[in-house]
Amino acid sequence: MLAAQQNRETLGSEEGVLAERGRYVRALSDVVLIVAGVLLAFGVESRWQAFKDARQQSAYLSGVVDELEQNRESFKGALELNVDWSRAADSLVAIALESTPVPDSILSDLLWRTTSYGSFRPSTVALESLVSSTAWADLDDPALRTRLAELEATLQWVQDGYEERNDFWFESFEPYLRKRINYEAWSDRRAAPGVDWGALLEDREFQNLVVHSEWFTGTDASRLNEVIRQVSAVLELLPVGRGR
Repeated sequence: MLAAQQNRETLGSEEGVLAERGRYVRALSDVVLIVAGVLLAFGVESRWQAFKDARQQSAYLSGVVDELEQNRESFKGALELNVDWSRAADSLVAIALESTPVPDSILSDLLWRTTSYGSFRPSTVALESLVSSTAWADLDDPALRTRLAELEATLQWVQDGYEERNDFWFESFEPYLRKRINYEAWSDRRAAPGVDWGALLEDREFQNLVVHSEWFTGTDASRLNEVIRQVSAVLELLPVGRGR
């Protein structure tokens, strides 16, 4: 009987140890499941956030591509005008220096073109939105970030050039012309009203204004050439712009 009792006690002790181990195993299993669940949730959240960030970045870049393509076409048109205005001013300077007889209609047309100006203000809403967003830091291509930052500065450079020429026109050239021609009545570019061409072409102030106008249009043309080059280079780097 003593042996049987000892066996029962031994069995009871072993069962207690097994039960205790079972509780530990179940507790450990619960912890593992909880940790795995948390990690899975973090993983899903991280992938979802990455997906949203990628979509947001793609939307920003797509907007930049559309904006740059529109700007490039606008710049090309402005460049053609600036080249024409610069040539007209150069012709007026040559005529004034050579004192060569030229029909009034040609002189009027040259003056019309020389005193023309136009806005080529770039649209930078999409680019500025990208640079100021969290998507900017997530751009994988450092060369693209550098080019976009340089382009933003160049666009401002072009805008500054336009403002300088705008100031020159309204503060210097236009007031001068208003004193010498019937400016409001000038509707036909080949027939400037009330102009004494001989006196106008010999006037040193007029000559200086034309030379300044030629410098402004030539400078603007150079700036436009540079910004067109930069825009084309950036569009080649932008992944959403290569297939267009």
